[in-house]
Order: sequence, then C-alpha cells, then structure tokens
Amino acid sequence: MSEDDEKCDSPVENKKLVPINRDFYIIRQVAEKESVAESALEYQLDYALEHCYQVIVIEPEKLGTDIASWIRIGNLCHKGCVIMGVAAILSNFTHFKIFPLRWHVVTLPLGVASIGCAAVYGISWQYDPCSKYQLDHHGHSMANIPSTELTKNSSIVLVKKNDIYRKRLHNSVAFIVCVMFGWYLYKRYYT
Repeated sequence: MSEDDEKCDSPVENKKLVPINRDFYIIRQVAEKESVAESALEYQLDYALEHCYQVIVIEPEKLGTDIASWIRIGNLCHKGCVIMGVAAILSNFTHFKIFPLRWHVVTLPLGVASIGCAAVYGISWQYDPCSKYQLDHHGHSMANIPSTELTKNSSIVLVKKNDIYRKRLHNSVAFIVCVMFGWYLYKRYYT
C-alpha cells in the first residue's frame, strides 16, 4: 500500500466525512448554523482536495459558486497568458514588416500582459489544490455516481485533471515572449 492509499484510508473523527467510494466525494450541508456550517464545509472541501478524489460533488450552493469562481479565475490567468502571448508573438512577426517603428504599440502590451498572467498564475494559483480540478459543465462524471447518493440535482462537480501540460504551455509562451523582448532590446540598444 502506498502512502497516498494509507492517507485515504485514515479514519476521520466526523462520521459524515467517511468516503463511500474513493472515486468520488460528496460535500453536503451538515449543520444548520451558518458559522458552523461554513467551517464544516471548508473542512470537507479540504479533506476532499487533500485526498485527491477524482470527482468532487459540492451540493451547498454558496461553497460551490465560490469554488467555481476560483477555478474560473485560474483558467482565465492560463488562457490570458497563452492567448495574449501567442498574439504578441504573431504581432511581432507581422508588425516588423508592416509598421517597423510601431512595435511597442501592439506587441509590448500583449507581451507584458502575457507575462503578467503567467506570473499571477505561478504565484497565486499553481500551488492551490483547486488547480488540479476543472468544472464539469456537462455532467459526464455524474453518470458514475449512484443517484441514491445525491440529494440535489444542481450541484457543482469538480473533476481532477492533469495540469502539467497547461503549465508547460503557458510557461513556454511566456518564456518565448521574454526572449523576444530581450532580443528586441538587444537589437535596439546594443547594435
């Protein structure tokens, strides 16, 4: 048995947190008082994220929308870095031919925004356990969960995804933009 398997099998003090199946985890409302409920829900979410369940179903609406917003922010940083970086690279090649003296008008803001998005992602998002999960908008992963386990139909569903490729992609794009800026500055001031 690996260390992760032992970690997932460890007993939990609160009987409501004992997982039914290792493939999915359902976060339910456990208390009536708002302050107690909020801390219990956060505890359940931390438990599910630490134990790396493949599917996490969040039934409480407020927690689900908060987590969905947080994941969308991470996706925005990633997509912003890639799209603006690729646009900066493409505008660099087309701009020198069309407007050789106006390089900084389009390429520079796009490149700086791409590098900024990569920095924000790297500093605040990549080490968050939520970065390993994506929202399941179509409900494909709900088919694997027995319907008797669910108490609400409108739940937020998180699916664990491998994010190493997206990290490599936006870091590579940001690196190319940095090299491109360095080359431009070298050509402009040292040659």
